[in-house]
Amino acid sequence: MSWTQHDSEWRCPLGVEESAFLAIAASGMSPNKENLFVMAAVRIKVSSPSNDVHLEQRLRSIWANLRLCHPGIATALRDGEKCYQPTTTGDGLKAWVASSFYVETVAASVDDLFSQHLKFPHLKNSASCHWLPASSELAIGTSHWRCDGRGLFMLLHEFLTLLARPHIGATIRDLGSETANLVPSFDAIMRVPHSVLPENSRRADAILSDCMKGGSSIGLPVASGKVPGNTVRLETSIPNIASTLRAACRARGIRLSAALHASIIATTARYCQADAADEPKYRSIAVFDLRKHCPKPFDGPLHAAALRATALPIAVDATDNWNYLAKHLHSVYRETFEPGKKDMMFVRIPLIERMASLLATPTTEPWLSNLGVLDDYVSMKYGDVNVENVWLGVQAVTPQLVVHTWSWNGRLHISACYNESFYEAAFVKQWLEEVKTNLLKNLGV
Repeated sequence: MSWTQHDSEWRCPLGVEESAFLAIAASGMSPNKENLFVMAAVRIKVSSPSNDVHLEQRLRSIWANLRLCHPGIATALRDGEKCYQPTTTGDGLKAWVASSFYVETVAASVDDLFSQHLKFPHLKNSASCHWLPASSELAIGTSHWRCDGRGLFMLLHEFLTLLARPHIGATIRDLGSETANLVPSFDAIMRVPHSVLPENSRRADAILSDCMKGGSSIGLPVASGKVPGNTVRLETSIPNIASTLRAACRARGIRLSAALHASIIATTARYCQADAADEPKYRSIAVFDLRKHCPKPFDGPLHAAALRATALPIAVDATDNWNYLAKHLHSVYRETFEPGKKDMMFVRIPLIERMASLLATPTTEPWLSNLGVLDDYVSMKYGDVNVENVWLGVQAVTPQLVVHTWSWNGRLHISACYNESFYEAAFVKQWLEEVKTNLLKNLGV
């Protein structure tokens, strides 16, 4: 699945993960909301003095530059394919910037913007960039089929790198030739055959069957029968502890993702009603980053504007002790998609195809996506630009509570996005603190 030219337009079929995220988005779609719309942000401080107008002009120029370097941010959907219309004139590029770059003067912070002020009818045909002068926050948002969290932070890294330079890289001379920067599909890069072997289909069926035995998953108690409201993001964090937590995990032979997920399950099980299930199983997904399996240069920033995430189903007895949960989840998270080692690179295609409808069915068990060490993607300083904080969230239009975890500057962040119609803020705050306490207790930190 590669890009092909059709008259003035370039098209590429959706990959299996992109199609799955599109189905999940559709499960909560409304005129003013999009399920799992993803946004990443940084709070910055520019040391050198600059008036607001000059800074805003520079930010707009950098956003235009990113369009030429990463045209994937301007892809749209048409007839089940990704479509890209090259920019051929300066006026065309300016029009795109005018429609996708926003100076947010009403929102007090990126959390406020994310919860109250996003204009979704205007955000569906392209990624968008948002500058909040009041809080000095810069954000990039997009439909999740277009890009994942790590990719957004790669884009922010490039944005900040350009902001620190006196001159911007790409110029008006690059107009029309940016199609050379369109990102090939993951399967095209990895040379995954279009046809699925029967044995891979059978393996996908077996994996899914094992995880789906016994019915539905435990979940958090939610208010039912309500119309979705705004998404709210809440976070708890622990300073100066990320390396200590990883050392504790290494001593136990588990990954931090497994430890975090075990604490999420153990905490959620405390809220599960006793008669909710004969066998209280937690059924969900484990999320994997596929970029590390790509050959160079496809593993790095050149391919920031792309979705490079996949998932495997998981099912565990929610009443098992924490150590058993963590060990079992570690066995899932250590699964490799590297070609030549196992066949999961090829099994994932029929597996995700079968999982798509399940993922698009709203449930109430918390999802986890661990972004890892964000210091690998966003630095603390870019010339005279200091980065004070990093942030990520997704829109939650269904009762699903979505948890993202990451470390940056030594601090572990545990963030939850939820819909205010289904949860009270006090409950989510309490749940997050209990997850944190459970994690520290079981890792002996």
